[in-house]
Amino acid sequence: MSWVTAVPRCDDVFDEDLDELSVQNKEWTCNMERRTKDGFRDGIDAGKEASLQQGFNLGYREGAAKMKAIGQFKGIISAVRCWCQSQPSMRSDPITQLLQKVEKHEESLFEAMRKAQEMPPPGVSELVGDMDDLAVDQSYCGGSDYSRIDQDGESCRKAWLMTNRHQISAVLQSGH
Repeated sequence: MSWVTAVPRCDDVFDEDLDELSVQNKEWTCNMERRTKDGFRDGIDAGKEASLQQGFNLGYREGAAKMKAIGQFKGIISAVRCWCQSQPSMRSDPITQLLQKVEKHEESLFEAMRKAQEMPPPGVSELVGDMDDLAVDQSYCGGSDYSRIDQDGESCRKAWLMTNRHQISAVLQSGH
């Protein structure tokens, strides 16, 4: 529906009091504003689409990997249960109970994946803050205490935190 809001809201270009150059400038400005807004909207739409597609691909890959084995197992158990039901001397109760347990496990996997989607991974600053909150003590910096002050007046601990922020950021961005 972006075409509905794309109606130009510029001044009247047929005003008799304006000279030709002024009219051209207003028209040019109006066209550039419209093109900029259209480009911005198109960029946002393309970004959303790419982000959604990437998220879908990741979710599909993760869900398929986790659910493939349990789906195969349920299929095997169901086939064995059907076979047991067709045999007059076989009892299918233990197999039915096993199938119910597998279905409960499947539901718990679904719930765990849903909860994982609700809680996004922490950012680098949150991780560093958590390390500080936990009082993680890194006792050495080049063979000396992190709390000492170096020649530039910076604490060695700050240097360590900056180095590790970059390392943590690299790990989070690589997905490992």
